[in-house]
Amino acid sequence: MADSAEITFVLGLFVFLGLLLTLTARVQGRGSIDSMDMSIKIGQWNALVLLDRFRACRVL
Repeated sequence: MADSAEITFVLGLFVFLGLLLTLTARVQGRGSIDSMDMSIKIGQWNALVLLDRFRACRVL
């Protein structure tokens, strides 16, 4: 069973990876504001899915 510190770390990791992908795309000249928003939304979605699975495991 994961504790809250592990969950916080994993959620932060998803956000960091989303921002890193966004910055990489912008440096290469292929990024735009839309792709930045999409990367952040994908990171948030992954974090929400992970949090939902964690809650389901705690209920079981």
